[in-house]
Amino acid sequence: MASPQKLTTKLFNLSPQILRNFDGRTYLNKKSPIKNIHKKTIGNKNQLSPFNIDTPNRQKILKDGLPFKHGTFLGSGGFGTVYKASYKGDQVAAKVMQTEKCSNVFDCEKHATFLRHSNIVKVLMIEQGVSLSLITMELCGTTLQNYLDETAITKNERVGILKNIACALQFCHSAGIVHADVKPKNILMSADGQPKLTDFGSSVLIGKPNKINKFHGTPGYTAPEVIRRNKPSPAADIYSLGIVAWQMLSRMLPFAGLHSHTIIYLSAKGYRPIDDNIDDEFRGIYKTLYRQMWSQNVIDRPTTSEVINRRKSRNEKGNEIRDTFSYAYQRANKRNGQFTERSVTLGISYDVNVLVFPLEIEKVCGHDLTEVFR
Repeated sequence: MASPQKLTTKLFNLSPQILRNFDGRTYLNKKSPIKNIHKKTIGNKNQLSPFNIDTPNRQKILKDGLPFKHGTFLGSGGFGTVYKASYKGDQVAAKVMQTEKCSNVFDCEKHATFLRHSNIVKVLMIEQGVSLSLITMELCGTTLQNYLDETAITKNERVGILKNIACALQFCHSAGIVHADVKPKNILMSADGQPKLTDFGSSVLIGKPNKINKFHGTPGYTAPEVIRRNKPSPAADIYSLGIVAWQMLSRMLPFAGLHSHTIIYLSAKGYRPIDDNIDDEFRGIYKTLYRQMWSQNVIDRPTTSEVINRRKSRNEKGNEIRDTFSYAYQRANKRNGQFTERSVTLGISYDVNVLVFPLEIEKVCGHDLTEVFR
């Protein structure tokens, strides 16, 4: 079968379409076991003792390999294996990669070394050896993917994760970095429930000319313009985050059960995961947001600032205050003009008079909007 690289060269003039009657979906049970994290075992005992990567142990590891009898396995991916380790007296996560196979990935990971943000996993040290390379990071909990596999999340958790990762991406973009592989497996959940963006192995620098000679990202999360071999941009990260927002709501994998080549083709052509029969618990506002984020046209996607500010302009029930008042004001002007500009200003600025304001909306517009403020 053709490789994804050969397939993507044929996807340049495809129009967006809505995906209908697609049943290739995998639902995640609320109590399904975590499948993606395993532990190395010797006999019947888990390896729980972290190995030490202080000098000179670190140099020995880079030269001779890992002391498996002491390592605690945390997880693995296409670019390396992560173990629990001890560094300067603290427990950390150590990603070990083969230098020869992952030289490009290692260079990309260096982009994250100077990023310091509460929603980005802190990279403490990067060291490249002849045979192995080592990336030392702060130790976090499980991935968002495993978290979704294990249990359903509340609507407030969902919105909080979306907002925090948008803040992390905003920080990356302001530093000139595009993550280029945003997905639940690359979001870690800390002990206090804070989501943290990790794994910059596919990242690119904004403004630096890059020849795209490989597939960037993960099928199902990669933006259509990136599939067509355009350089990943901040808008591509927004697209991927939109897919993550849908996945947090549906607890399904995008295009589950399909071959990766098929997923690439569908994404490039404009197909998106099904969400018609899913209640977002925000009267459709949450769905509207992530649908804008995964728009086929790059210019139709919101920026990270717009995603963050949109959440700031809503109350806890998810109703958009600014749009509500703007709509009511326009309707009032079309009828009898009893709705004054001053009242609108009071409402938008969250003045205490907002508590009596819905009654005026109801009189003028004939709509019961009082629930917005309950």
